[in-house]
Amino acid sequence: MHVRLPRDSKHWPSPASWTFIRVSAFTKGPTARVSCAGCGEMASLSGHSIDVEGRVTPSVVCPRKGCGWHVSVTLVGWVDAIAEPRRNTDATDQSES
Repeated sequence: MHVRLPRDSKHWPSPASWTFIRVSAFTKGPTARVSCAGCGEMASLSGHSIDVEGRVTPSVVCPRKGCGWHVSVTLVGWVDAIAEPRRNTDATDQSES
């Protein structure tokens, strides 16, 4: 299944959305955090590639055991997010360090 997730401006995105992370301890460039549409669990995309149009590879799997949410994802608004100048409100992924 392929889903298009809308951008959420909050540090922790609402279910079935994503938030922009300009800096991550595990990536050299911007990444994102997504929230599972099934259970709301958060997942970082730092181990994924995100192309300029927001297509994520490989597919996204919910980290919560037994959830079963496994989808191909496009991050709606990614091209705008990466073009924005740095702001103090950008999320910084501290959870993986």
